[in-house]
Amino acid sequence: MRRWIARIGTAGMALCLLGLWLPASPASAEKSKSGYYEGIGTQAQAGYLAPSPTNPEVVDQFTVPTVSCASAPNSGLAFGVSLINESTNEPFGAGVVALCSGGTPTYHAMFNQGSFITFTGFTPAPGDIILATAKAALSTTTVLTMTVQDVTQNQTQSHHQCCASIGAFPYAFWGVTTVSAKDNGAPLPVPTFTSVRFTDSSLTGATVSASGGIPYNLKESTVVDIRTGALNSIGRAFSETFKDNG
Repeated sequence: MRRWIARIGTAGMALCLLGLWLPASPASAEKSKSGYYEGIGTQAQAGYLAPSPTNPEVVDQFTVPTVSCASAPNSGLAFGVSLINESTNEPFGAGVVALCSGGTPTYHAMFNQGSFITFTGFTPAPGDIILATAKAALSTTTVLTMTVQDVTQNQTQSHHQCCASIGAFPYAFWGVTTVSAKDNGAPLPVPTFTSVRFTDSSLTGATVSASGGIPYNLKESTVVDIRTGALNSIGRAFSETFKDNG
């Protein structure tokens, strides 16, 4: 598995998104999902991972949770969807990121563009309903479209990216990713957040369950920092819960 590091593209910020992507197949992914501080990197995601069809469209809806940051350095948290690039293992997607600074969170609708993140022109708030989409159309070139919609504020923004250098996207992800997960090589604590429910999750029209989605928890040794809940009866909805060690 490869680590990826994504810069956050906004004035005055030098933050990164850290994680391990991806095992060769969902079957082998199952073996790796228990370690947050595993090896030299971090298993810095909690959510569902599934193999993608040729022209994937990953969609999710969720309510922005309240994030509580400690006065000491915390990681931030990104909520949303991603398609994982075939050659680089980097995520391309959309959602909301909550960044911690001086004990205070700030919320941004964002696009994850593989090696960096950019913010949209609007600012979501806790309680807002968000619809996030990432879609790839592959032919001689790849056209990637990422869209984030704040249903509560009636705001929508899309970002388009192309060309042959982008490549294919063999995996899709729904869930939570830590931001600035390391400080001088040491993992930062995950901030507290209210439980977030992902609903209407789909991959090119199929449910997470039908797509072969595998759940991941984010753990620190044997202690769960973020627990991924079971899918509902129709395979489209699940919850992410902070410090659920039951």
